[in-house]
Amino acid sequence: MGVGRLLSPFGEEATFDDIEVGSWVVVWAVADGDNLLAKRVVITEPTTYHHLVGTILGIDTDGKTITITSDDGESIVLSYGEETCFILRGSISLEVGDSVRAVYDEGGMAKAVVVITGSD
Repeated sequence: MGVGRLLSPFGEEATFDDIEVGSWVVVWAVADGDNLLAKRVVITEPTTYHHLVGTILGIDTDGKTITITSDDGESIVLSYGEETCFILRGSISLEVGDSVRAVYDEGGMAKAVVVITGSD
């Protein structure tokens, strides 16, 4: 962080000089006559997410990982943490044998795990 820079709820404070051609931005704007006036501009870094539908083979609560086998037989181990959203759809907990849909990032961190059907 540079000298004189502040952290805001969105991250590090920046200026328009920090925006480059090709930057990904989110802009909050208001009408100013016939023009729009930018009130807040957030520079973002795009993240690629992957999608997997399959069955839970294992859950390691100590290591905070979930092993899922996809319908084509490929197994993947995903990490999870406080930021992971679990949607159990009436189940009490996530169980081995549950059919799930998972969204995860390039590093294998689960962003969301949704129970499709519970184990029998």
